[in-house]
Amino acid sequence: MHVIVHGHFYQPPRENPWSGLLSRQVSAAPAHDWNVRIADECYRPNARSRLLGEGNLIEEICNNYAFVNFDFGPTLLTWLERNSPEAYEHILEGDRLSLKLQEGHGNAIAQVYNHVIMPLANYRDKRTQIAWGLRDFEWRFGRKSESIWLAETACNLDTVKLLIEFDIRYLILSPYQALRTRPLDRSKGWTDGSGGKIDPRKPYRFFLKDARRRRLKDRYIDIFFYDGPLASDVSFNHLLQSAPKFRERLVQAGGGMAHGDGVVNVATDGEVYGHHEPFGDMCLAYLVRRDGPQSGLEFTNYGRYLDLHPPTEEVDLNFGDHDEGTAWSCAHGVGRWERDCGCETGGQPGWNQRWRTPLRRGLDVVRDRIIETYLEQVSPLVDDPWTTRDDYILVLLDQSESARNAFIGQHARRDLTKPERQKLWSLLESQRFSMYMFTSCAWFFSDVSGIETVQNMAYACRAIELAKPWQSFDLESMLLEYLSEAQSNVPAMGTGADIYRRFARPQRIRPERVAGGMALGAAVAGEEPSGVQLRYEATTLAFSRSQTEDEEGQEGTIHRSLLRLTQQDTETEHLYRVHVFSFGSGGIRCYVLPADDGEATAADPHPPSSQSESALQAEDAVRRYTLRNLVAEGRDQIIKAAYESILAKQDQQLAELYAQGKDLIATCRRAGVEVPGVLLAAAGHVLERMLGEKAEGLAVSFTRRHAGDRDPEGGNGHEQLLEEIGEILAFARRNEIEVSISPLVEAYSRILTGLLESFVQDPLPEVAENCLDVIKSSYGLEFPLDRRPLEELAFLGFGKHREVLGACARDDDDGRASGWKIYRALAEALRINIDWILAQDGGGGARPASS
Repeated sequence: MHVIVHGHFYQPPRENPWSGLLSRQVSAAPAHDWNVRIADECYRPNARSRLLGEGNLIEEICNNYAFVNFDFGPTLLTWLERNSPEAYEHILEGDRLSLKLQEGHGNAIAQVYNHVIMPLANYRDKRTQIAWGLRDFEWRFGRKSESIWLAETACNLDTVKLLIEFDIRYLILSPYQALRTRPLDRSKGWTDGSGGKIDPRKPYRFFLKDARRRRLKDRYIDIFFYDGPLASDVSFNHLLQSAPKFRERLVQAGGGMAHGDGVVNVATDGEVYGHHEPFGDMCLAYLVRRDGPQSGLEFTNYGRYLDLHPPTEEVDLNFGDHDEGTAWSCAHGVGRWERDCGCETGGQPGWNQRWRTPLRRGLDVVRDRIIETYLEQVSPLVDDPWTTRDDYILVLLDQSESARNAFIGQHARRDLTKPERQKLWSLLESQRFSMYMFTSCAWFFSDVSGIETVQNMAYACRAIELAKPWQSFDLESMLLEYLSEAQSNVPAMGTGADIYRRFARPQRIRPERVAGGMALGAAVAGEEPSGVQLRYEATTLAFSRSQTEDEEGQEGTIHRSLLRLTQQDTETEHLYRVHVFSFGSGGIRCYVLPADDGEATAADPHPPSSQSESALQAEDAVRRYTLRNLVAEGRDQIIKAAYESILAKQDQQLAELYAQGKDLIATCRRAGVEVPGVLLAAAGHVLERMLGEKAEGLAVSFTRRHAGDRDPEGGNGHEQLLEEIGEILAFARRNEIEVSISPLVEAYSRILTGLLESFVQDPLPEVAENCLDVIKSSYGLEFPLDRRPLEELAFLGFGKHREVLGACARDDDDGRASGWKIYRALAEALRINIDWILAQDGGGGARPASS
């Protein structure tokens, strides 16, 4: 029986539209944000899922993406590429493996770019969403996509027409989106397939019709309808808690057709495999690698199945009233994303969703007015504004100077001046964010104050800002009029307009604030401002540093810069005179003033002249910043650097305080007396520094030992460091002193990763023994290792060198080698079943796991 499991992996874009960074999301705790949390719970585990056997030992590490049909949101893949590159590469790897397993048909398919509800989008946005989704896919996966996932499976006739125009081969829809079916040869009449009655075990063909309702034989798309009840069981009824139960349910859905031509296909949110259902990835891995194949299930993908079994029936689709559209998560067409249709998630009794309509209408107005501005301003610059917009995805994928220049060369009517280039980039960015503001999640949940809705408001704010220089009207005020009609269900939140002013607009980051942050950070580090921060590139045209005094006579330093900021996305430039006052007490203040072109283009630009703080404060255009005013994403690093700088100057005193107070701390703890806070703070700082230094020393010692070098400590430096680290940890635990063990974890991870990478290249027994020694040493220190990457490297090494290890195992049977005992001990330390691995593919000679 053929089986297709499809995972729709998606998270909405969450980046601040000005900085490109994600702010901390408290609701995702303990993770920094929801992208990080779901990546840890779902995307990474599915790339390297564990199959456990006897004794809960790892027998296989499975890339689930190689065995299931899937789509990933392009904006999510962008985030993964930057923030979780290993998981990103494993996703691409899964598709490459599937091409080999499925006769040239890859498991991955494209997705409309930023998850807009296609029936509610205008014609041009529909086109761009498809074009961007397909081209993003080709860029990443190196091939064309046979299909494209529609956000919420929402479609109408206009959407399907465009998909056919873009040569999309097939589409995945809900069974409730079917209307009726009949044989392709019309040997029978139409059969009612509405209300979920359609048989999902075969593909269908949908034809476009002419004005007389006659089908156009060369204008069609094939449709798979997933099994609705099965999808519900996977998503909501905990089917992923047992692979055998999942397999039984698949067989049941197949209606007993164990050896027939039909297909059982199920489509759900991909996040159910690990995020919504913990360890769901392991259930899936066991199903596709063990339980399913052993029961006669053949896992395939939609593209290959279509080759084997093309449609024999045609289908008419349910597009809702007046071609409004239908979707998989709304029983009212697409009402969930534009009106109070009754669908809701997580709301309180008595709540309503009437806020959806004014939100949708207000954003429609913003989109339409921004399009007017775009066409009016860009048409004189490029050959075709719409083709230019559709091709802009190539710049988003490759933002190098050469790629940007090539894009201009392809689309511009002539050589563009610098202001014209800046205008074009600004308006294209405005178009991008005017589509982002329609990301579906803003309407999906229970209230207009939700983080997803606020995120879309921020995108609208950025889109409006980018287009504003070329508009004669106040578009933000227009939007606020609509949002004022969107009443929150939480009385304290007020209206959508209140929420926009309170949460969306404050996300705006002015360039002068970026300049202040760069200058403050550079002053703390004792450097000139430079580099890239928050999508701005800094160029210091002039810089000086001198001593100064504050009004109380305290000595300090003043850092003066003439700074040019270039916004990377739009190429717009800003010039600033920046003064940073830094004093020994840790007080640090920054004053930013606009500069003119004359100062920047002078033959010998000079830094700003020395001015007192009072004189700078009297300047009309001055902006004053302290660490408190900086953008949160950059502030933490600067504060840490400032903190480290202060503590570095006091290290000796703190060490002396700890040395003198160490016994007193222990005495207080034993007596149940509260320890003075200053002693605890000093002890925590000193112990953490000591732990970091010892951990680095241990890393050097282990590395030297692995390389065969003599230890400069006379051979016992390694053991001595372990003993000293153990004493530090024991004292901290015994006396309840908070000490971060991250330096120790990082050092061990670095040591073990290096050893295991060496083992993957050459499985020398001494390398395995060194690795085992390092792991055992962590037991004595009683701290947790990050085992997953270590398990994966060791598993790779055991599998890659299966023949060598198998020969070693056979030799050990004759008592001629001891290396096998080392390999087995390393495998046991990492909970890997080495016997099972060696028994695969003729590895031969390995003892059974029970031995």
